[in-house]
This record gives sequence, C-alpha cells and structure tokens, in this order.
Amino acid sequence: MVQQGALAQLGGRFDGWSSVLDRYGVQYLILDKERDGKLLSLVRARPGWSVDFEDRTSVLFTRSLSGGSEP
Repeated sequence: MVQQGALAQLGGRFDGWSSVLDRYGVQYLILDKERDGKLLSLVRARPGWSVDFEDRTSVLFTRSLSGGSEP
C-alpha cells in the first residue's frame, strides 16, 4: 500500500503521481471524493484505470493488467 506521504512528497503537485504508483506497483486506489478531488480527476482521465465501485464519499479504482502507464 502506498502511503499518502509518498504522493505528498511531490510537494502538492500531481505531475508525478503516475510514476509513484508505477514504482510501487499499485493496482488499486480508494480515493475520498472530498479530500482527493484533484487526484480523483487525474485518475479518471488516465487510460488503464477503471471505476469498480463508487458511492457518495469514495471511489475504488482498479488498474488494468496492461498498466495503462503510457507517458
């Protein structure tokens, strides 16, 4: 599991979020809609990630086996 601190090390920027997830081999993300709005938008737009579950407070994403980590 990637700690939130790993993404926080990007200094509030999200331009390197995908490489952090690739480095740790992350296949699943559970994001809070209120706290993780910016990252949630980025993951939704990124090929290779699909929504497996969503309710009013959170979203569960799964990465496809191909990874979807094109530049």
